[in-house]
Amino acid sequence: MKYKALFFDGIDDYVDCGNDESLDITDEITIEAWVNRRGNSGDQHNVIIRKSETYEIVVQESDRRVWWALNTANYWTINLTGYYLPNNDWHHLVLAYHKDNGGGLYVDGEVVQPIAADGPISPSGYNLGIGDNLENLGGWNFKGIIDEVRIYSRALSEEEIKRSYYHQPILDGLVLWLLPQREFMPIKGTWWDRSGKRNHGTIHGATPSTEEFHLPPLRVLKV
Repeated sequence: MKYKALFFDGIDDYVDCGNDESLDITDEITIEAWVNRRGNSGDQHNVIIRKSETYEIVVQESDRRVWWALNTANYWTINLTGYYLPNNDWHHLVLAYHKDNGGGLYVDGEVVQPIAADGPISPSGYNLGIGDNLENLGGWNFKGIIDEVRIYSRALSEEEIKRSYYHQPILDGLVLWLLPQREFMPIKGTWWDRSGKRNHGTIHGATPSTEEFHLPPLRVLKV
């Protein structure tokens, strides 16, 4: 199956999804994307998804370690995981968090770092960016392909995260679903949001990729 994801050149490409109130999530959240890193951009950090001073998933360029941050009492800092994102291969990254129950950072359906509960997330006035840091454009560029970006206003369970990895999308709680496939192709500079919240992304430089998207083998999981 071929998906039309977006390729980011690692120089000046990014997507701006705006700052709608539906993206300022405080009590529980899930952030999800399929990524295929294509090497270094020359920047210290490589943004996958970032809403400055609220939430983010980022790659540390020097060693390809994935890190995350949430603007809670203690988590608005670099929280390095033990996962090193390989180049030239597809991987499914998910950050799920609940203010009372905590959560975790998941790769390909498996937790790589548990996250302890640390209270609610503080919102910010910054726009949601993909592929770069919109607070400081040009400094945190990602080089590679990004697809199937989703954000939920709730923390998906471990079982739901596994279902999503095995291409069984969860619809409940979606506030962002960027899916540039066929009728949702990124045309006229827009990466269309399929969630119904109209958080469409404005494309700056990133280009459609027709590379074959390697999904894991279909596996039907019981709900």
